[in-house]
Amino acid sequence: ATGLPRADGFVALDCIGSGDVPVRSYAVTLTAGTYAEATMTAAGFDAALTLVGPDGVRFSNDDDPLTPGARNARLGRLVPLTGTYFVEATAPVAE
Repeated sequence: ATGLPRADGFVALDCIGSGDVPVRSYAVTLTAGTYAEATMTAAGFDAALTLVGPDGVRFSNDDDPLTPGARNARLGRLVPLTGTYFVEATAPVAE
């Protein structure tokens, strides 16, 4: 649900994306002009977040811009379209 934290983790049954990277997707319905924000904390891997718009446009952020070099990811975007967006959470680099 929008605004509520999720306590998920990557497991062997996750969807595997390009480069054998585990990925989870979360669908959210947003209205144009809404500010969408997602954060992902990580231990043992470098987290990455991508927001995919209803038109297929992708907005990504690998590292939390407030903590350079951190493993966590933070994504913030004012969405331009009304529709279903997907937040993709990935773990692209094992550490």
